[in-house]
Amino acid sequence: MKNRLWIAVMVGVMVVLLATACGAKDMAKNTPKATKAVEDSWFVSEKYDPYLEYTNEDWEEANDEEKANVCIAYTAYVSAMTEVATAEEMVTALEVPEMRGQLDTVISTVEGLLRIPEADGMTIKELADLGLSKLE
Repeated sequence: MKNRLWIAVMVGVMVVLLATACGAKDMAKNTPKATKAVEDSWFVSEKYDPYLEYTNEDWEEANDEEKANVCIAYTAYVSAMTEVATAEEMVTALEVPEMRGQLDTVISTVEGLLRIPEADGMTIKELADLGLSKLE
């Protein structure tokens, strides 16, 4: 239970980071649209969707670019689910080189999430969903 609360807190931290990053949402122009399908499938974009399926094992094997992409996908997903910003706005904001500092913060946050014993084998999307469910 303590670990689940910690996951919820970490997702809450992400929400605060998202709100800060939304100052860059006017930069969103030519990014893929996020959609929710009836079957409860959710899409960030073709490029980032596979990264929502990363587990802690995938993370450990990932290079820096892949880790950044995992974090962009995670942030876009949490942003859209909390209605802080659309997924495409967040993707565009975090792809800008000037936002690297915030992206590094997300990377540290995700690393922390993936070190929780309960996170073993869970995907990034499952971790986000667990945290989001605790915020309701």
